[in-house]
Amino acid sequence: MTLCVVWRSEGRLHMASDSRVSFGAQGHADVGVKVMRLPVRIIGTELDDTGRLAVLFERTFGFCYAGSLANAATFKQFVEDLLLDVQYLSTDVPLSFDELCRFLSHFCAKVSTQVVARLIENGRYTFCVAGLCPLNGNLRGARFHLAQADGQTVATFEEVARDDGQYAAFGTGAAEFENALAGQQATMRDVLGALNRVIDAGVIPTVGGDIQYGSFDRDSNFTVSGVTRISTEEADHEGRHYGPSEQRTFRYRGFELYDGWLAMDERFWPSPGFIELLVPSNEGSKTRFIEHCRRVAGGERR
Repeated sequence: MTLCVVWRSEGRLHMASDSRVSFGAQGHADVGVKVMRLPVRIIGTELDDTGRLAVLFERTFGFCYAGSLANAATFKQFVEDLLLDVQYLSTDVPLSFDELCRFLSHFCAKVSTQVVARLIENGRYTFCVAGLCPLNGNLRGARFHLAQADGQTVATFEEVARDDGQYAAFGTGAAEFENALAGQQATMRDVLGALNRVIDAGVIPTVGGDIQYGSFDRDSNFTVSGVTRISTEEADHEGRHYGPSEQRTFRYRGFELYDGWLAMDERFWPSPGFIELLVPSNEGSKTRFIEHCRRVAGGERR
C-alpha cells in the first residue's frame, strides 16, 4: 500500500503521499506517481454561440491513491479520457461534485472488478478525488472505498476534510501518520512534517521515498508541486569534518530533479513549482552532503 493524506487548511484542500511502489518479492521503487491532476471538462445538451455543445464546467481536480498501482493507474488513465469531454444529460438534477463522484464510482467498480479477478488481494486500492463543486462553488474532497461482493467490486464514497483542520489519512502508514501528527494542527507544514517523519522512520516497509504534494491555485485548479527539502548537515568522513551547512534538495515525484544538471548543458529545463520544507537530516541527505563536499574539495564540476 502506501500513505496518502487529504486535508483542508489555509482555506483550501491539499493532497500528499510518499513515493514508494512495491513489487512483492521483487522489492520496491521510490518513484511512484501517486498525487496527480485530473482534468474535467463537461459539456451539456445545448449549443453555444458557435454552434457547438456548450461547456458546463471545466476545472482540474486532484487525485491520489493508496494500494494497487495496476488498478489505480488503469482507472485513472481510463476515466481521465472520459472526463475530458463527458456530456451531462440531466435537466432536472443539477451538476454537482456528488454527481461526478457517482460517475467515478461506476467506472472504478468496473475497472477494479477486472483487475481484482486476476490480482486478488494485490489488486485492491482506495483513492481520493478533490475539486471545485459545480453546484456550490466550494472545494470538496471524497474518499472512495472499493469492496468485493460475489465477484464484483462495489464502490462507495464519503466526503472528507469538510472543515479547516480536518484530514483523512489512508494506506498502510495511516496509523503511524496519526501518531506522528498527534497534538498538532492539520496545517500544511505540520502534515508534511508528520508525513516526512513516517517516511524517515522506515518502520512501514511499503512507505518510503519522498513526499509528493499538490493543492489548488486561485482559480481552483489542482496543481502538483515539488518539494525543496532544506536541512542542516554536518558530518565527519575519512578524517575530515564537513559543515554545519544548509543543504537544499529539489525533489519531484521521488526524483532529485536537478542532480548533476547545469543549464548550459541542457536543451530542456523542467521548472515545476516547488514548496519549501524544513526537514531534519536523514541518512540520505547526509550521504548526499558528504558526496557534494567531496566533489567540491576535489574541484569537480559536478
